[in-house]
Amino acid sequence: MNKFFIVLALLFSVETLAKDITIGVNVNLPPYVIDKTKGIELDLLKAVFATQQLDVKFKFFRNTQLIKALKKDDIEAVLINGSVKLGDNDMTVYQSDALLAFLNSAIAFKASNFKMESLKDLARKRIVSFNGATEILGTDYSDAVKTAAAYVEHTNQSMQVKLFLGERYNVVISDQRIFNYWFKRAPLTKHKTANDSKSIEYFPVFAAEPRNNFKDDKLRKLFNKGLKLIKANGVYSEIMERY
Repeated sequence: MNKFFIVLALLFSVETLAKDITIGVNVNLPPYVIDKTKGIELDLLKAVFATQQLDVKFKFFRNTQLIKALKKDDIEAVLINGSVKLGDNDMTVYQSDALLAFLNSAIAFKASNFKMESLKDLARKRIVSFNGATEILGTDYSDAVKTAAAYVEHTNQSMQVKLFLGERYNVVISDQRIFNYWFKRAPLTKHKTANDSKSIEYFPVFAAEPRNNFKDDKLRKLFNKGLKLIKANGVYSEIMERY
């Protein structure tokens, strides 16, 4: 399955490494970031750096502001989607291992009988997507949705599900875990029953772009080391299953 990856860009020299680091993340992205206190991303990052005796603090930004946050002096790292281009920010970066994968897909009801094998198949669909999608998902996506029958983006991704269930739109562009989080919490409708998961179909129409970058190579290696440790000792799986 094609997947989008998370980018971790760290902006300071390992020589200045203190006992804690500050990472910029999305302000609210359940199940990855929930109420600024927990979520898959926050829990994983804490666990990774705990293996290196580092505490993690977080600062929160809207999705479209994360790239700008890279240059903030008080932000030592930013967690962003792997498709975001970093070249315009005048940073030297090193590729790291992926913290996790975003499972971005075109999502529809099976009853719609859609066949979507590529972005071109989004033509003539009524699409609701997440805020900043045309920038984050790249030019092929932004060009493809120009042929949609209707297209809208929402900052609040729970609204995507509400509009989808209300039949205003017949395709949702979303990460599968995010969609499922809000879908499970939506009221029952004729499209959402006790067996709601069986009514949904996921189309992986996005290409993989694994780009995980650190400004300091030594710090990148610390992250990679910690990530391998929590995968080996079962902590990684426990956190993923928790949500």
